[in-house]
Amino acid sequence: MEFGLMAVGLAIFTLSFWLTTIKVVAGLTLVIFVHELGHFAVAKLVGVKCEKFYVGFDVPIRLGPIRLPAKLLHWQWGETEYGVGIIPLGGYVKMLGQDDNPTRAAEEAERIRVRKEDGGDDELDPRSFPAKSVPARMAIISAGVIMNLIFAVVFAAVAYRFGVPFVTTEIGRVGEGSPAWEADLRPGDKIIQIGRSGEPSEYLQFDWDLLQRVAQSGLGSKIEPIELKIRRQLNGGDREFWTTLKPSDRLIKLDIADFVTVGIQSAKSTTIIQADDSDKPLVMPYLPAGKLIDVLKPGDRVVAVNGTSFTRRLANEDGELPGWELDMAFADHFDETVTLRLERPASKDGSSVSTYDVSLDPTPWRTLGVICRIGPIETVQKGSPAEEAGIRPGDRLVAIDGGPIGDPLTLPQRMARYDKESVTLTLERPGEGDKKQREVTVKLRRLIRYGFGGLCSLVSVDAIGIAFPVESRVAAVVPGSVAEENGIAAGNELAEARFEFRDKESRETAERLMQIDL
Repeated sequence: MEFGLMAVGLAIFTLSFWLTTIKVVAGLTLVIFVHELGHFAVAKLVGVKCEKFYVGFDVPIRLGPIRLPAKLLHWQWGETEYGVGIIPLGGYVKMLGQDDNPTRAAEEAERIRVRKEDGGDDELDPRSFPAKSVPARMAIISAGVIMNLIFAVVFAAVAYRFGVPFVTTEIGRVGEGSPAWEADLRPGDKIIQIGRSGEPSEYLQFDWDLLQRVAQSGLGSKIEPIELKIRRQLNGGDREFWTTLKPSDRLIKLDIADFVTVGIQSAKSTTIIQADDSDKPLVMPYLPAGKLIDVLKPGDRVVAVNGTSFTRRLANEDGELPGWELDMAFADHFDETVTLRLERPASKDGSSVSTYDVSLDPTPWRTLGVICRIGPIETVQKGSPAEEAGIRPGDRLVAIDGGPIGDPLTLPQRMARYDKESVTLTLERPGEGDKKQREVTVKLRRLIRYGFGGLCSLVSVDAIGIAFPVESRVAAVVPGSVAEENGIAAGNELAEARFEFRDKESRETAERLMQIDL
C-alpha cells in the first residue's frame, strides 16, 4: 500500500513537472517568436533578403545510432524558408550576409559578393545585410527588443482589461476558539494591511499575502505575532483598527496541519454552484436543501432571508454577494424554518432577473447518545462577558446554574436560546487548593456566530465568549440511545470513529463541499 501511494505521488509530481516545463517552453517560444518577428519585419521592410525564419534551432542531433531530424516542421514560402527546429529554446532569422557562426563568416562574406562583368571591384549584393546603411542595420538589430516592448505593453493592457481574479482578504468565517476568534474578528471584516510597515491596500490576496505571512511567522524557533489593520463595516460608517494575532500551533501538535494557523477563512458568495458533470446544483441530498434540487439552479443567488435583504453595496463587480451574511442569518435562525429569496438571471448578460422564494426547515441534531467530557477552557474572547467576569484559560466548567452542563457540543445553541439575562457558572481553577470550585455570574449576549470547525476543533460559546475542547472520555450516556444499546458507558474512552455515507453521491458531494469550504 505504501509503495502504491509513493508511486501515485511520484506520478503526480512527474506530471506536474512536465506540465510546468511545457508551460515555460511555450512562454519562451512566444517571446522568442515575437522578438524574431521584429527582426524579420524590419529586415523585409528595408529590403534585406531573409532566407530563414525559425522558431527553435534546426541543429542535427545524434543519440548513439539514432539521428533525430533537425526540423520538426518546415515549408518554403517565396524566398524564405519557415520552420520549427528540434531544439525549442531559441529561434532566429537568417538574413543574407549575416551568420552568427564565426567559422562561416568568410564563406558568407564571399557569398554576397557580386562580380562586375567589366572587371571592376566587386560589390555587395544590394539585398544583403552588410550592404544596408548604418541606420537601416541599427533598425533591424533594435527591432527585436522594440517588438518585445510593444508586445508587453499591448498584452499588459489586454490583461488589465480582463483583470486577474484573486481571493481578497475579506473574512468569511472565523474558526472557533482560534486566535482570530479570540481577538473578536468577525465575518465581514477586511484585512487592509499586514504589518506596520507599508501602506494599506484594498488588493491584498488571501492565498498569497496573508497565507504566506502566517506560514512564515511559525518558521523560526518561536512563533512571531502578526499585526493586522482591520476595516469593519458598521451602520454608522467604517471603522479601522489594529489587532495583533499570535498564530496557533495547536493543529501542528495534533498532526493535522503542517504550519501555524490564525483561524480565518476567505469569504464565499451566495451564488449556488454546479455539481460536477451535471446541470444540477451542488446540494447535500439528505439535508433540507436536497429537497430543492429540482427547484434551484446553478447561478441562482440568495439575496434575502426572512424578508431581510443582504447589503447590495458589498457586492463585487459581478454582482455576487458575500456569503457571510447568509451564514449569520442561518446562525440566528438555526432552529427555525427560514425563507430564502433568490434571484435568477433572466437574460444572458444578467441585465434582468427573476425572483422566487423557497423555505428550508432546520436540520435536526442527530446524536448517538454519547456525551463526552468538556475540556478546560482554552480561549477567552477579548471584550467578552467571560473576560469581564474574570474567567481565564485553564478554568474548567463543571455546572451551569447549579445543574449539569449536558452535552458540551450543544452548549453554544442552548446558551444562545437561554431565557435569562445572565448565567451562573461553576468553575474549577487549577492551582487554587484542591481545584477549589468557584461561582461567577456572567451576562449573556444574544449572539451565535457561524464559525468553521474541523478535526479536533474547539467549541465556542459566543453568548459567553469561551472556547473549549471536547475530550474523548465519555461523561454520560443517554438512556435508551444507540450508544447504551451497544454497551458504551460513562468512563469509556473513544479511540476511533468511522463515518460511512449512505451512497456514492452523498460522499462525492460532501468531498466537493469540503474542498470549496476549506
